[in-house]
Amino acid sequence: MGGYNATPISGVRLIVLNTVLYSVRNSNFVDQSDPCGQFAWLISQMNDAFSCGERVIIMGHIPVGIDEYTSGYFWHPQFSDTLRNLLNQYQSTIGAMLFGHTHSDEFFFFTDPSSTVLSFQLISPALSPIFGNNPAFRYFYFNNTENFLSSYDQYMLDLFLANKVFVSSFAFDF
Repeated sequence: MGGYNATPISGVRLIVLNTVLYSVRNSNFVDQSDPCGQFAWLISQMNDAFSCGERVIIMGHIPVGIDEYTSGYFWHPQFSDTLRNLLNQYQSTIGAMLFGHTHSDEFFFFTDPSSTVLSFQLISPALSPIFGNNPAFRYFYFNNTENFLSSYDQYMLDLFLANKVFVSSFAFDF
């Protein structure tokens, strides 16, 4: 089932969550409020980061939100609600949320009931072309003075062109 981890790095705390626990495709924990104690651990990490004046970058595999392919949710609702409440409580501490899973270049905003943005999540495209996507990856830029991700460059391999000319290399996408 994986694990979860936090690593403080010079004013920033990288928190990696095991989001498979919350997936709608995983029924093992649907009757629990805090599988493996990960939310309690996350609260502890957020409190520590706040006390130390650190910004937090949360990472995981499966994002929160609606799956554009199935129109269903990625996470069981009770877990999405718990995370949304944590985002509301620690809004000023969270610098970014980074996820994968969809093999698509996407982003979502987390809002409270009044539609105020609490945070956002960037969903990275994948290196695997398993769903017909062009392989891609991101190079993030970090502002060491303000402790936040300031920008990123995305690189993509155009599979159609690579197969046409028999040459493959990743090129700057945006």
